[in-house]
Amino acid sequence: MALREDKAVRLIRKVLELDPIEFLGICKILGVSIYDTVVENGAVESVEGGRAKGVVNASVTVRKFTDIWSDVCDAIDGLNRVQKRNLDKLLKAAIKKEN
Repeated sequence: MALREDKAVRLIRKVLELDPIEFLGICKILGVSIYDTVVENGAVESVEGGRAKGVVNASVTVRKFTDIWSDVCDAIDGLNRVQKRNLDKLLKAAIKKEN
């Protein structure tokens, strides 16, 4: 008897089918930051939208994809049942639009 695949794993498989711009939208929905900001003292902070508020001397860099992907997987795994169902609806619509 085959084990049924976890809902989070199915959602992650659907995320793999998205275009890059749609993947960035899912990152935004899940609250996963795409950018890191290095502040003048060398500390690294996550920044949404590429801008650090209230920081004068900062450089913004794009995070490595492996770090972003890890955070997306963790965020999906941490969703409750209703949030997973809503994300599944969004992903189905995005994938259906492509075909």
